[in-house]
Amino acid sequence: MREATAAPEQLTPPEPIRTSPQRSRREWLLLAVILVVTFFAFINALKGEFVYDDQFQVLKNPTIKTLANIPKMFVQSVWQFADQSSRQSIGPYYRPLFNIVLNINYQLFGLKVFGWHLVSILLHLIVTLFVYLLGRRWQLSPWEAGASALFFGLHPIHSESVAWISALPDPLAAAFTLASLLFYERQYHESRGRWYLLTLSLLFAMLAMLSKEVAVAIPVFVFVRNCLDRTPAESFDTTSSRALARTVPFAMVAVVYLVMRYQVLGFLSKTDPNAASVPTANVFLTIPSILLSYARMFFVPFPLAFMYDHTYVSSARDPRFWASALSAIAVLTLVIWLARSSPRTWRPLVWSVLFLVPALNLKTFNQQESLLHDRYLYLPSIGLCMLLALLLTWTSARFGTRTRWVFWTSAILIGASFLVLTVYQNRSWRNPIVLGNHGADVAPRNALLRYYLGCIYQDQGGQDSAAEQEYLRAVEYNPSYTEARINLAVLLSRQGRYEEALDQLQSAQRLAPDQTVMLYALGYIYLQTNRHREAIEPFSRLARLEPRHQFVYTNLGLCYEAVGQREQAKANFQKAIEVAPDESWTDVARAHLETLRD
Repeated sequence: MREATAAPEQLTPPEPIRTSPQRSRREWLLLAVILVVTFFAFINALKGEFVYDDQFQVLKNPTIKTLANIPKMFVQSVWQFADQSSRQSIGPYYRPLFNIVLNINYQLFGLKVFGWHLVSILLHLIVTLFVYLLGRRWQLSPWEAGASALFFGLHPIHSESVAWISALPDPLAAAFTLASLLFYERQYHESRGRWYLLTLSLLFAMLAMLSKEVAVAIPVFVFVRNCLDRTPAESFDTTSSRALARTVPFAMVAVVYLVMRYQVLGFLSKTDPNAASVPTANVFLTIPSILLSYARMFFVPFPLAFMYDHTYVSSARDPRFWASALSAIAVLTLVIWLARSSPRTWRPLVWSVLFLVPALNLKTFNQQESLLHDRYLYLPSIGLCMLLALLLTWTSARFGTRTRWVFWTSAILIGASFLVLTVYQNRSWRNPIVLGNHGADVAPRNALLRYYLGCIYQDQGGQDSAAEQEYLRAVEYNPSYTEARINLAVLLSRQGRYEEALDQLQSAQRLAPDQTVMLYALGYIYLQTNRHREAIEPFSRLARLEPRHQFVYTNLGLCYEAVGQREQAKANFQKAIEVAPDESWTDVARAHLETLRD
């Protein structure tokens, strides 16, 4: 490879794809080394257990148990398995390919978690390979494309997307998106002009959208990418007409996907219930701090966690707005200044921006969980890794004849630091308790994280004290956290601490008077403490909200019987038998009904 000491553009051969056989072998050897190193960076993730959403998506998902359910995946939401009897879609996610992969994984590996993790790692390796290939097609030299792939493969920000099974949509969508773009590049920008290349590009674009919603940005990227190819001698009308003609097929694919999504979910985008009261102005005030956080997470990826203490900004006087906005403007200005003499920089920059935009639609997220996540950077980081490689080119060119030595020394040092941090971050996904405690170290005041830890301790048994402390912290950090209060009340009632439990449930009732779990727990504790008359009200409200609840009518019958209202007691016992005739709990209703009739 020829050394160059002048401007950054002279580091790139005019035709980077058409290489000699010797150079090609060296490129593939370089790529093989990068993939092997990437695999070893994530090898400790193979020891991880099913954690967080995995315990629902995999362990409690009946729809993945048989291949016969695959067609059903296209007509239901990701979380529909939680209540298959519901006529309404559950959750805002339509990702049929994700559910199909879960189904296939289950057929191949059952509940042997090693295989599930192996699939995620292999997908990440495929994406890393595609990052290299796309870099080459975007005029990056072999060493720039290699550095881009190295940074992407080893970056610790990807630990969440690779080590967590339920984050599979990220590498899945990235693999299909990159495949689509690679075929597109061959069709339009390498003078291939073969119809099947466009067909494959459109097919992979659809598969990407069916994997994760963020891929709907593909048509926008195709349009902008074509506009960036405008030459000084070309008119704006010519450029825009060409860009529009090449974008229309991808836009049609997006329309088909959006129609499918709307037919299944009943909406295209939906505000999370926990964010419904957040003013739109607060969203715009918060975005600069989100952007700055993502920049920090990419360039200084420590500490990282699966949740963060990032709340909405409500005032322009808040430093989280104006300081973050000034910093974001400064960073963007610097990037544009560095890109001014290098057209190759614009494509990765536009890629990063366009695929990050969906993550800024903050009102679609559960603010109790987190407004930002590591996994949201998976697709945008492809462009960022290319920009980082190009920045190394620009910097190392300042060192004259030592350009290549400086470039690879810097790239290896960055890659080595990423590798160490990735191995460390993978360990946090080892099991639910390690994950929760690691998150608590990074985001100690995140109420949902504390609630999650409380649930884990409570489910494991014998750790009621630890669970109680986590629930109390969750309530302290978020006094309106009704789920934490309800779980705490259940925990306290099991210990016979009924008055403390009632205090928590009554507080929850004031916050959410129609929450069904709270109503049942409240009525049950009243029943356990022989306060039958007080128990009638929450049980009656629950019966109105959930008329098919299998326990409520038996309990109502017991309450009415205890206060001497025999007719109401018999009516509720009879209703309990009608609602759930085969449940063992209904035997109690039958026995009491016979006694009342006698």
